[in-house]
Amino acid sequence: MAALNQWATEGRIVADTVLVDQATTGQTFARDLPGLQHHFSHTHRPYSPAPPAASPYGSAPPQTWQSPPAPSGTPYAPYGTSAVVGPPKSKVVAALLAFFVGGLGIHRFYLGHNGTGIAMLLICIVGGFITCGLGVIAASIWAIVDFILILTGDLKDASGQSLE
Repeated sequence: MAALNQWATEGRIVADTVLVDQATTGQTFARDLPGLQHHFSHTHRPYSPAPPAASPYGSAPPQTWQSPPAPSGTPYAPYGTSAVVGPPKSKVVAALLAFFVGGLGIHRFYLGHNGTGIAMLLICIVGGFITCGLGVIAASIWAIVDFILILTGDLKDASGQSLE
């Protein structure tokens, strides 16, 4: 019991740690042992993994299971977003870029949408030469639509952040 008290003091055992009595192979949570309760009276962790089921191929030696460590200070990124999110992009800068050089897709590069920026650039330059200027008109219409989307707040940067 002295070793368990020391481990609880060191944080190696938490309230939801499943302890196995080696003599009887009975299992109990650390918070339920009378000699350890004073370590866990102020904390309770809601998650504890289930102990392993008995193996049909023979008995495994008893094991002590611990709850996973608490998450560090790093926040988790929502599904589908980048884990590295910088400061929000400026709505004014994006709108000015879309208005003045939008046909070239510069505002898309600024917002981090590099694929559509390249597409707009190719439509404007390559499509402009091949179609005698129709590519420039198509890219300009696209830029006007993007300009309106930027002003209404519907176009976000590549990480999903709204423009400020």
